Amino acid sequence: MKKFVLAAVLTLCAAISNPAADLKTGEAVLDNYIEATGGAAAYAKMHNWVMKGSMSMPAMGLKGALTIYAAEPNKLAMSTDLGGVGKIAEGSDGTHAWTFSVMQGPQLKKGDELADSLREAVFHKDIEWRTVYSSAELSGVEDVDGKPAYKVTLTPKGGKPETQYYDKATGLMVRHQSVRKTAFGEIPVDVSVSGYRKDCGVKLPHSSIETVAGQKIELQIDIIECNADLPSDVFQPPAEVKALINKQ
Repeated sequence: MKKFVLAAVLTLCAAISNPAADLKTGEAVLDNYIEATGGAAAYAKMHNWVMKGSMSMPAMGLKGALTIYAAEPNKLAMSTDLGGVGKIAEGSDGTHAWTFSVMQGPQLKKGDELADSLREAVFHKDIEWRTVYSSAELSGVEDVDGKPAYKVTLTPKGGKPETQYYDKATGLMVRHQSVRKTAFGEIPVDVSVSGYRKDCGVKLPHSSIETVAGQKIELQIDIIECNADLPSDVFQPPAEVKALINKQ
């Protein structure tokens, strides 16, 4: 036992006396994130996934089950049923993007809002970030929850710049800030992510807190299944949205 304790102490001392070199560019920070979460080869083995968990809006006392499907190249489908609000669905079939809820009905995204949604739906966005963004600039180091994090400004090939923060010690992304175009105008979105666990060979966050126009939305992912046998119509828009597409 003493040998194991001594080895642990020596390892800790070595880490303190020889800290990892600071990353110098935004590109290096993003590439380091890929390695810290499992490596590009591990990401490439994933072709789809299903996430199941819950969504809650604590200030409003709302909570419901959450299911998210995603697949290559840029298909996404999310659904939740919040008590008192009803079912909310959002998705992308790779060409169109939409939302549908009992309260607001079908909404077909257009222009910048469509571009934002299609970009967010890119399945391998983490390892293909160079095809999604035109630049990644390291803007310095800032504290996030009391820990130093690299601040990287990402400029997409279409849309407003986004800011992401990566923990210096772990290399993991811990915060994301953006401004989204919506039917109600531009809305700032601030997302804190945590609870990284390895699924299908890749570390993925299982918890997030989104602050959207002052409202906090908490997401907790309990199960992630990769390369699943997905329903054939899971990424098809609902009939109400199809009607809007046909009117274009």
